[in-house]
Amino acid sequence: MSSTDSTFAGAYDPVLLKLADYVCQPPAFSQEAYRTAELALLDALAGAVQALQDPDCTRLLGPMVPGTTQPFGARLPGTDYELDPATAAFGLSCCAHWDDPYGSGSGIRRSYPSDHVAVLLALGDWLGRNEGHPHQLQAFDKPLPERPPPTLRPLLSALIQAHEIQGLLAQENAAAKRPLEPLLLLRVASAAVATRFLGGERDAVLAALSHAWLDGCPLSANRSAPFARATGDAASRAIQLALRALAGEPGCPRALSAPQCGFEAVALSGQPVLFERTPGCLVMETLLFQLGSAAAPHVQPALDAACRLHPQAIARLTDIARIEIHTHGQDLRPFSQALPSATRHERARHLPLVVVLGLLCGRLLPEHLGDEVVVDPRVGALLARTRVHTDASFAREFLAPERLAAPHSVQLFFNDGSCTERIVARYPAGHRHHRSQSLPLHFEKAMAALATRFEEDRIEDILGLFDDSESLQSMPVSHFVNLWVP
Repeated sequence: MSSTDSTFAGAYDPVLLKLADYVCQPPAFSQEAYRTAELALLDALAGAVQALQDPDCTRLLGPMVPGTTQPFGARLPGTDYELDPATAAFGLSCCAHWDDPYGSGSGIRRSYPSDHVAVLLALGDWLGRNEGHPHQLQAFDKPLPERPPPTLRPLLSALIQAHEIQGLLAQENAAAKRPLEPLLLLRVASAAVATRFLGGERDAVLAALSHAWLDGCPLSANRSAPFARATGDAASRAIQLALRALAGEPGCPRALSAPQCGFEAVALSGQPVLFERTPGCLVMETLLFQLGSAAAPHVQPALDAACRLHPQAIARLTDIARIEIHTHGQDLRPFSQALPSATRHERARHLPLVVVLGLLCGRLLPEHLGDEVVVDPRVGALLARTRVHTDASFAREFLAPERLAAPHSVQLFFNDGSCTERIVARYPAGHRHHRSQSLPLHFEKAMAALATRFEEDRIEDILGLFDDSESLQSMPVSHFVNLWVP
């Protein structure tokens, strides 16, 4: 045994054991978690289909060697590609994040189910299309465990688990001032659930988990358009690690704690990775969807408050002395960012700009974040009169894991000394608090995206499934994917 081998040898780190136990023996998940996972699946696929309109996105898709086809391969929704599962997951993840980085996330948790949808859908479709093939599926010349073609029910269960792992790891370590890159956690969570989804036992899950940590920390700078391949790389790598673990690749038990070269020594200056909460399905239950406006979800309540003040603001625009905003203060675009050089997505989380546009327009559409609008002299004048204050009670609400509110207040003061009511708003449209009322918004958003690729009857077939959870969850994954292939 080499010195490097001995460094990583020994009993598995407790965090790895706890993660593997959760993946292999999960608790029962609530119906709320399954229903939210269904909506997350729809949200991810609709966003992916819509991204196919952009040539800069489609150039990332397809086989590595043009013109080649993977027999019995996974299909890439919205296209005619048949690919190996790792390449299919890469493409789907890139598309899902291309133009909607706030598609569905969880506040400070910085986790996005669409990343895991890409991994699980590619694997489930690949398994289903190989049903009845005379040769058993293999990974790196080793046969994969035999298992029946999966339906959407186990896929949704794995999606709940992956989102829980990524969300809790992100939240606990961020709270301890040792934030972990979302792309690292995407790879860790997806590698673990992918291994189990393919039929792997606990030892294989542990091996995949250990190598996912040892791969190191990618950066999130290229997470969104026009560089959205970062999520695709992480999704693809998760599948590769799962397949290698199933082919017998040995794990590294002390991947986290090994002195000098373990993850904690290299990335956290020796501080331990935290995973202390008992995992269940809360992260999926509290999933925050991007619905109702172009503002990022964690500033959307501020927009809602501003829109309620729009009639008073627009009637006395030149009389506004100042705009007072109280915020939770978390995960916001720095207010010093020069707006002309900011992207639309950066503007969507720029709190003062979002409030000012709400006061001026009464709503916020994507076109309101374009270059023409932000150089409007009225916008600049109101931004100069805007004051932002962090409210400690709002911050506590934002960080509370069971609540994950995003509270803000907006109030206008006029030159004559009068003022408006202080409007407080706590939950964006896609929050758990509004789940039943926001269901029509989910279908409107999906319908608009699907209309860019499919005929009306196909759209009705797809959306009809999401009105019937029992039929949806019992459907084989490959049959479901067929609905998304032109």
